[in-house]
Amino acid sequence: MSVRIEAMNDRQLALSGDLDAVVVLPAGTQDGRFSIAFSDGTLINGTHDGSAQNCAFEVQVEGASMVRVERDTGKDALVLDWRMEWMMVGPRAEIMCGRELHDCSEQLGFGFGNEMMRAA
Repeated sequence: MSVRIEAMNDRQLALSGDLDAVVVLPAGTQDGRFSIAFSDGTLINGTHDGSAQNCAFEVQVEGASMVRVERDTGKDALVLDWRMEWMMVGPRAEIMCGRELHDCSEQLGFGFGNEMMRAA
């Protein structure tokens, strides 16, 4: 079980593996800086460069999953090898590892196998 995350243009991330989806970064990430929290406790900081269709990923907290950043032809891809239940994407200052979405309209939550969730 794994998830691969790569940059697309226009503040978008492509997810493949256990979840195939395109994630549009929330409005609060206009500067390209975002964080992703995963259900296993992993916290990733990223910087999206839409013009180059690239992200720079940095592991802030290692959870239970095996995390690696693959660099192919100058572009980063984040790979997590673990069964994920959910992930949250939002502005870097507002994402925290936790079990629930926080009161912030800038966070997007994704349940693997479920519909997208949005913080109220």
